[in-house]
Amino acid sequence: MSLFTLRDVWSFHSNELSSINFSVNSLCVANIDNDPSGAEKVILGSYSGLLRIISDPHNDDVSEEKNSHQKGNLLAEFHLGSPILHVAVGYFVGGSTQLHLAVLHPQKLGVYGFTKLPGQVEHGCQYKVTLLYEHQLKRHAFNMCIGPFGQTVPPKSGSGSGDVKNMKPMKNRDFMCVQSLDGTLSFFEQEVFSFSRYLPQFLFPGPIVFMPYINSFVTITSSWELQCFRYSTLAMSKDDTARQTEDTSVGKRLTPDWVCSIGEEPLGDIQLLVHPDIHEDFRIVIVTFRLLFCYSGTGELLWCKRLEFAATCFTSFLNSSHECITIVASGSEQGALYIYNGTSLKWAAKLPFMLAGISRIRVQNVPGGILLLSGEGQINVSILGTEPSLFIAPPIQARELDYEAAEKELQMLRKIISEAGEQSIVSSKECMVDIKVEFEGQKTIWVESTGLEAIALIATIKIVCRVRVNDVRVTIHTSTPIKCSQPSVYIGDIVGRHNYSVEFYPDNEAIPSDLQCEVNLFYLSDLETPHFIQKQGIKIPLFIISKASNEVDKQGECKLTFAVNKPVLDLVTLYNDFFWDSEANPSNLTFILQGGEKVTIMASTKANTAVASRYRIQSDSLASIHLVLRDFLDRLQRKYGREKSAFEVSLPGHENEIPLLNEYFSEIDTHILWRRRELQIKEDVSGRAAQLRAIQRRLLIRFRDKNTLPLTQLETLLDGSLEQMLDSLNFMEQNELVQ
Repeated sequence: MSLFTLRDVWSFHSNELSSINFSVNSLCVANIDNDPSGAEKVILGSYSGLLRIISDPHNDDVSEEKNSHQKGNLLAEFHLGSPILHVAVGYFVGGSTQLHLAVLHPQKLGVYGFTKLPGQVEHGCQYKVTLLYEHQLKRHAFNMCIGPFGQTVPPKSGSGSGDVKNMKPMKNRDFMCVQSLDGTLSFFEQEVFSFSRYLPQFLFPGPIVFMPYINSFVTITSSWELQCFRYSTLAMSKDDTARQTEDTSVGKRLTPDWVCSIGEEPLGDIQLLVHPDIHEDFRIVIVTFRLLFCYSGTGELLWCKRLEFAATCFTSFLNSSHECITIVASGSEQGALYIYNGTSLKWAAKLPFMLAGISRIRVQNVPGGILLLSGEGQINVSILGTEPSLFIAPPIQARELDYEAAEKELQMLRKIISEAGEQSIVSSKECMVDIKVEFEGQKTIWVESTGLEAIALIATIKIVCRVRVNDVRVTIHTSTPIKCSQPSVYIGDIVGRHNYSVEFYPDNEAIPSDLQCEVNLFYLSDLETPHFIQKQGIKIPLFIISKASNEVDKQGECKLTFAVNKPVLDLVTLYNDFFWDSEANPSNLTFILQGGEKVTIMASTKANTAVASRYRIQSDSLASIHLVLRDFLDRLQRKYGREKSAFEVSLPGHENEIPLLNEYFSEIDTHILWRRRELQIKEDVSGRAAQLRAIQRRLLIRFRDKNTLPLTQLETLLDGSLEQMLDSLNFMEQNELVQ
């Protein structure tokens, strides 16, 4: 449990179907109904066109649950017919001192009045939203800003020099500026359209804010630059509205007063902070994915903070000491809220959901509430609080160790263990559990990891339990590259029979060391005694890694001739599980393995007798000869195993020497060469990884430094190290494939 938390005061959920129905511009907090008490309401507009006015339930009549968590009161809900892009509150009606609501749609800008009608019955008051006027937009809108554009009045005579410090904005009169997707700024003086201007070098729109007292607009361009334009400059600059191109502009060219580069894409809106006593003291707060900036009204960078997380939204304000307080939300799965005083982190708390917007709100007419908005429209109003742990650790009772008592206890435990007998895992022949593997069919599959089209053998694992056994687990081990679809299966408690299917298939084109699999069954008896059953020598058919060839290959570097004390057999009949051509020679058969190696078995037709026969097996690979020879001898053993005379194999002409000894040593030398090459590649990868980490550390130090320093070609070294690392990894992969 964290000590720093957010304590919920009240909440509201809009039950929107879409998860991206709200953004930072969909939220506004103001006394929209002009309540004499000054109670703030939450104005929420969604992309589906719904406008909601929500109030704090604690502002209603006093009840016993006033300090408890409650649900927000939905005062009004209206469907405006088109998506709501931006909501703002200001003085938009001439001659009126009341607040009104400006709602920006893609093709129009509407101003609404929100009035409270006293109820005549016990159900309470009614709220009404009235459209006062609207402007039809010729271009698709993106966002807007409000303020007293160009309405600063000079001071009275003798009160000052008449500069910006003594200029004051007019009250109770706000204008609107709408930014379109093509970079057009359209200005509306309440009910009247004023003029429109194009921003220079425009690509796509960004956030925009108006700075009163100095009559300037601040926006962020597509090149991630902070630009400031005076309202007088925008009003004096004239564009050719007929052709709407920058080259045909007429009048004074539109140029910014100052430009600052922020280097990253901004998040949310631009926060403008104004000192209540020193009006020319502006602070412009901007948050990007990894940086927090604070500029002055003249474009001077006051401070910058590098964030240790990816931000999603933020809000900023001045506290009672006129210090900049910034609330930033992180965008990770375990979202958190971070509160900074300047560049110092003062508070951090876990968020209940991912945020789409943050704002401040008064809670019971006391400032300090934090309004959290999710993309689904859920609203939580919280305050900063703590949840101290009530657990008190008991005192540690230190005592001396009694070695004599510990020795007596150890001897007693040893006696109990010896009387109980050995409880280790044993293989018991008297157990009442049996396991079998039966192959039932085959199918063709596609191995996605290697892109190999292979044959999968379908097998059924049959378990027979004559008594109840517990915690049964079956494991299957095969030789690489043969894989099992379920190498380990936990079954649980069994009584009676239990069957399940698995598949055996080759994972790549390598030659396995053998075609046998091992099945182990672990279980616990009723007395909780562990047992296991091991089934070895389960033969996987040869056709899982090879196929029949209709063309007999009589050439091979590795040849082995052997004799058996049984008459010669029809090889086609012996290998009846393969698909042979009808004209296949029964004395000469050729197999093609997955890797393309060909192995041929030839039966001699001259040196055969009724009690003896001779065979030859040949191939270009010694490993493939071993695999096919072992399968051939197993088939002969199963064929003649039931006869009275013993089945014997001899090597004629090799009584005093070992055949294929040179080829065997050659295979060993090749394997050693591959192993040495693998060790060399691993050392190379380790060295290049150390070099890459050193370059990354140097770059991290440069990026964390507050003073901007040149990279001194570190980015070139980083790219070169990455390429060398990829080359080494490719060599390692190729070496593994060759093995």
